[in-house]
Amino acid sequence: MKKEISDLVAVSQFYGQQKDYTLGGGGNTSYKDQDKLYVKASGHSLASITEKGFAVVDRAKLRDMRRKSYSQDTQLREYEVKEDLLKARIDPISDLRPSVETLLHDSIEFAYVVHTHPHMVNGLLCAKDAAKITKEMFGDKAIFVPYADPGIVLSRTVLEYLEDYRKDHVSDPHYIFLQNHGVFVNADTVEKIQILYQQLRELLLDHIKKDIRISHRDISAPAKNNTDALREYLTEEKYLALRFNSLVQHFTRDNISIKRIEKPFIPDQIVYCKAYPLIIPFRADTTLKGGDFDTLFNKYWHQHGYEPKIILFQEGPMAGIEEDQNAAELVLDIFEDAMKISFYSNYFGGPNFMSEKDITFIENWEAENYRRKIAKT
Repeated sequence: MKKEISDLVAVSQFYGQQKDYTLGGGGNTSYKDQDKLYVKASGHSLASITEKGFAVVDRAKLRDMRRKSYSQDTQLREYEVKEDLLKARIDPISDLRPSVETLLHDSIEFAYVVHTHPHMVNGLLCAKDAAKITKEMFGDKAIFVPYADPGIVLSRTVLEYLEDYRKDHVSDPHYIFLQNHGVFVNADTVEKIQILYQQLRELLLDHIKKDIRISHRDISAPAKNNTDALREYLTEEKYLALRFNSLVQHFTRDNISIKRIEKPFIPDQIVYCKAYPLIIPFRADTTLKGGDFDTLFNKYWHQHGYEPKIILFQEGPMAGIEEDQNAAELVLDIFEDAMKISFYSNYFGGPNFMSEKDITFIENWEAENYRRKIAKT
């Protein structure tokens, strides 16, 4: 393995193994030379990725894609882009599907690009004053890009911002901040990437002046009765994982607090947790039974068209429902990450959720369904 790819694997695993930066199959990384782009394949976890987890793509074909006109129909457009990305692979029979952000990676004029979703960064990017505060904190050393649908739309939007930035600068910015999404950190060495991430964290901590401290909480007897009833209600094909700590307690203590996490902040939250949690009000004198859960689940299904992945019991705990324990714990990790985003957003103007239109796009996007499927295998 040549050094550049060894460095790419190392920096990918470094950030992939830290839950503060990315979870599940989220985030993506790349290295490029003049002719080839090595980019994380869709669904592969950065935490355990090896050289075999990177798709190798012909940069000349990617340049052709940037100039190509695609269908105005959203579903057909995404299909056309997917097919062109597959055709752009150096190895045409490879089973690796290049990341949906491949074109964006290729547009950035640095050798290495590391894209992650740090909850502290997203506390800023998922806040009402994100654009204003980002400008105040970084000036012209970074680009802030308003929310755009991931994939070809986002890639072309970022390229427009980059081309405008290049008119007054001799090199691309080291930071590209994407509203309600995450950050792209760019440099010609992985050592510089790590320095930039550290500087970013220190700058945000200096602004916030408070890091989250999470401690375990015991589930009350009435709440345990309800979670036991829920476990009994679920079929054998479903696994129930529970979590109750000071952060969950903070966001489930009353209706006002729950409203700060009732909608998604970033696309990955939708991919793994669905767009909305099922919220169950607290009733101290009542233990829920199968018929109660029937009513709650049926109402949720009629509203959203799918079963919930996350259940929030008012006053705690939080429950994750999936096919096995690992998947259920991941769902809890990602929703807890959303709670951290909401917590930090208060230092930047308060929470700013994804719009209904943007939520619907992610819910129906084949590429994200594929990524989630691969990440679970």
